[in-house]
Amino acid sequence: MPKPYVFYIDGMTCTSCSGVLENTIRANSDSDVEYFHVDLTSPDPKKTTVILKNESSNYHYSWNKLKQEIEDVGFECRAGNYEPQLAAVAQVTPKERSFFTIAKKMSISHWFLGSLGCTLGCTL
Repeated sequence: MPKPYVFYIDGMTCTSCSGVLENTIRANSDSDVEYFHVDLTSPDPKKTTVILKNESSNYHYSWNKLKQEIEDVGFECRAGNYEPQLAAVAQVTPKERSFFTIAKKMSISHWFLGSLGCTLGCTL
């Protein structure tokens, strides 16, 4: 069973970028690419998974070769054991939790103003 190669790639912003990368790997790799996936919904670095059909016996050689092909395209590539930093969760201060602050935020929200306009428009 082939083992997946996992990379974290910086600088990929769209499906066009992932398409160029996939075409380059498919053209340059000695083995056929069975599976190629880039998670474009996550922030940088994007998690990329590649599975080769005819995997060579030396896993580290194949991994280094794929990494070099990715970097030749122009992206920065990190190892699969890299753990991306999660965004820090904003701490809510007691001032932001006060009733008046929440009421003010709600009264200027687009949802509130839109529903108020619709309600007034229908009643008049």
